Amino acid sequence: NDLASGVDTFESVGRPLDQGRYRLLAVRASIGSDIRTHRAVEFCWPGQRHCVVYDPNIEFLDSSVQNLHTARANGWGPRVRWERAIHPINLNGASTDRRGRCGLASNPGMRAVEKTWPARTVPNRSLFGATVGVIQVGAASAGVRCDADCNAQPFGTTAVSSGTVVPPFTLACNSADWRGTARGRARYVGRTGCATRLVLKAKYNPRIEYQGASGSVDVEIALDSVGEVQENGGHHTDSCARF
Repeated sequence: NDLASGVDTFESVGRPLDQGRYRLLAVRASIGSDIRTHRAVEFCWPGQRHCVVYDPNIEFLDSSVQNLHTARANGWGPRVRWERAIHPINLNGASTDRRGRCGLASNPGMRAVEKTWPARTVPNRSLFGATVGVIQVGAASAGVRCDADCNAQPFGTTAVSSGTVVPPFTLACNSADWRGTARGRARYVGRTGCATRLVLKAKYNPRIEYQGASGSVDVEIALDSVGEVQENGGHHTDSCARF
């Protein structure tokens, strides 16, 4: 019932049932005192050196692993760009600013930093290998820049994600971002992505979550999701000073 299909579908994609084997897996997950258990199933064709796992809590397990390997092989990941700090000098090579050069606390020789997660296309494949949807994960970036007065200013972008799926799969996409300054520090955080689920309704709902007191830059984006998630995004926090 969870698969919304019979195992005879394996026959149609060249996986003869009389050559297959299966194992039921008992899955136990714990986070602190919260312990949950459920069943998963592994299908294998030893003669074809092919196995797939269906876990109702991670419906696109095999597809996600393949996509992650492909993305890493193609160099996907956060790219960091630095902007060098300006130190004005006169004709004799002496500094014209007695206050010192303004730079980031994380790297005094730089006055700006930006982390970028490039947009990517992610196919979702069913347990049987058929493409059942394509997600366009939007680009995201997060950074901090020192302004002319050596104050930290957050900046970034969180593009919209979108996608298509074939019934009975469902899709939900969303994004959220936040930028703020407090006590000389600046922070930008953002997430964008989609969730895909079989039969039942998918959900991808990133929301701002304040970790500290009002006016704090200790802010995270918590994710309320149901389904297999594909996303981009991250954060950067920094301050500026004269060195």
